[in-house]
Amino acid sequence: MAADGQRIARQRIDLVAGNPDIWVDDLARGTRVRVTASDEPDMLPVWSPDHTRVAYVNGNSPGRPGRRRLAIAAADGTGVLRTIPCPAHDGDYCEPTDWSVDGKQVLVNVLSAKSRS
Repeated sequence: MAADGQRIARQRIDLVAGNPDIWVDDLARGTRVRVTASDEPDMLPVWSPDHTRVAYVNGNSPGRPGRRRLAIAAADGTGVLRTIPCPAHDGDYCEPTDWSVDGKQVLVNVLSAKSRS
């Protein structure tokens, strides 16, 4: 939930594509905005300190093969602002967990594929 307590970012399954995308619900207005519409799963959104962006992981979940990326999208649904490869080795899993106070950096947890085998 955003710090203002008015909006929540979450992943919802797209019933047509069968994978999760990121949505933002405005609880005060009762509206919902689709933030992502990727062919790959978009998961685990984390709000930026100014509540204008969400960071999330794009790609397969832990234990499934495939590339994973970190992405940052505008919370108002106007598009993905940046996508970068996970700061890990191929097969490792990463996910955003927080932002720096100034909103310039995203804290990322990495799970090594070697530690899961």
